[in-house]
Amino acid sequence: AYGELTRREVTQAVQGERDLSRGRYSAQLAVTVDTEGRITSVRLLRGTGDARRDAALQRALTGLRLSRRPPDGLPVMRIELNARSGA
Repeated sequence: AYGELTRREVTQAVQGERDLSRGRYSAQLAVTVDTEGRITSVRLLRGTGDARRDAALQRALTGLRLSRRPPDGLPVMRIELNARSGA
C-alpha cells in the first residue's frame, strides 16, 4: 500500500545520492508526508552511526515529492533502510 510505495521511493532517492549510495548501513526513520505527497519531516529513530550520513539522509529526503498523495489521515510512517553496496 502507501507505506510500501513510500519505502520504495525513499530507497530510490537514497540510492541516487552519491554519498548515501556507498557502503553498508541501516537506519530507521519516521517520515511525515503532507497532503500533496511531499515529505515534510524526517526524524531518525535509529541512525546509521555516522552523523554526516544521518544528516545527508535528512537533507536528501526532506522535501522529496512522492509519486502519489497519501490517503487521508495518514500518520507518521516508520521506514527501515538497509543499504548495501559494494563500494
